[in-house]
Amino acid sequence: MLQLKLLFTPKQKPLFLLLRLWVLVLIIDIMSLVMKFLFIHLIASYDESLIPADEHSQNVRQAIQSYGFLFVIYLSSIQAPILEEMIFRLPLKFNKYYLPTSIALYPILFELLSKTKFWNGEFPIQKVLIILSIAVLLFLVTFLLLQQSSIQNKIKEYLKNYSLLFVIASSYLFAILHADNVFNPINIILTLPQFIAGIYLGIIRLTYGMRYAITVHILSNLTVIVIPYLWV
Repeated sequence: MLQLKLLFTPKQKPLFLLLRLWVLVLIIDIMSLVMKFLFIHLIASYDESLIPADEHSQNVRQAIQSYGFLFVIYLSSIQAPILEEMIFRLPLKFNKYYLPTSIALYPILFELLSKTKFWNGEFPIQKVLIILSIAVLLFLVTFLLLQQSSIQNKIKEYLKNYSLLFVIASSYLFAILHADNVFNPINIILTLPQFIAGIYLGIIRLTYGMRYAITVHILSNLTVIVIPYLWV
């Protein structure tokens, strides 16, 4: 089991522990963003045309115009972190409900993050029903498959013996989901902050549980999204 013994003692008060975890994730975010900034300038010094357009910022501005600032903050700083943690970090420990829940929530998160009509304020009810139907179907199929004890034992064994590998893999998928264009290698590299943060949140999930991973993720998003917006 992954532990943070070198950084934190396990018998800290919850509030003090949460504060320290939050401060550390902010330090990690800042270091990752600095690395990303240096990489962009390195590429720009070679050929500025290689730098991809910042589609994410454009989408956020469109969403603010369509839904309002507070609702976008709710989506990006509360709803998205909860969905992302339940998708990418919840299954790092075995429970017959964890993996089905993770897989079922993926199409919902993908639709929220995709650059579609949603950002323009268009989200037809028919599409909502289709996505929810797919989510329910994915949950039921996965849940039924996990009723077999042989599959359960295999998953438990893999999660126990290859916990670090699963943390890295889930962090990679977490980062890829934030890429504007997964077919552009530079876009993939620019998701380094999400990849590093994903590893840290995975370790928190395994060491302290989901509530800490979700709360730290929410606090991190609120800090890096709200404060720069208010500052500007």
